[in-house]
Amino acid sequence: MAGPGWRDNIDAEAATRRGIVVMNTPGANAVAVAELTIALMLALARKLPLANATMHAGKWRRRTCKGWSCAARRWGFWAGKDRPGGRPAGPGLWHGDHRLRPLCLAAVARENAIKVVTMEELLAGSDYLTLHAGLTPQMVGIINAKALAAMKKGVRIINCARGELIDDAALIEALKSGQVAGAALDVFAHEPLKDSPYAELDNVILTPHIAGSTGEAQEAVGIQIARQVRDYLKLAWCRMR
Repeated sequence: MAGPGWRDNIDAEAATRRGIVVMNTPGANAVAVAELTIALMLALARKLPLANATMHAGKWRRRTCKGWSCAARRWGFWAGKDRPGGRPAGPGLWHGDHRLRPLCLAAVARENAIKVVTMEELLAGSDYLTLHAGLTPQMVGIINAKALAAMKKGVRIINCARGELIDDAALIEALKSGQVAGAALDVFAHEPLKDSPYAELDNVILTPHIAGSTGEAQEAVGIQIARQVRDYLKLAWCRMR
């Protein structure tokens, strides 16, 4: 048994050829990832890193830290059909907001008050764009210069999914030009992140791939993988008898 050949850290096809089982635990840390997505969105909107830094420096700069309201903004989800991705869109987060998402299962959309749109509508209509898609060859660099140019000017982008989804050079240019007002990134194409141009930009929040790093999420992952191994071994034993 093995997962698909495309993996971030494991060559599943090579492992399978050697009789090594590859498993993952999809969804076990979904709540934790959703929580960080929302936290980063709010931190971008209200300039929390700047407010915190100036206060720690003994400076009182209310005007400099003037933020941007999230109420009635359009929140776009970029997610694949096989991913629920609806955790951050729980009802009652904001009153009067609009949630847009392409490639969304109809049932998931109805349950989470999500409007399913085309990719063009998503890019042009989102004030915030959060990425929730899995990493496949087709998705590498999907947030590129063309996609960024098609977005609403002043969009804010949050990525807690996979770093490879973003063309870093294109995003950095869009951040410098003002096409993208801000970005919050928890994942990167090359980790750990070192000597990155992102670190020089004041309109970027960087975190060290911590979306799934809560005690509860790690416990859920451990329990799920233990159950999967148990079920696999039971199946293998039955087949051997």
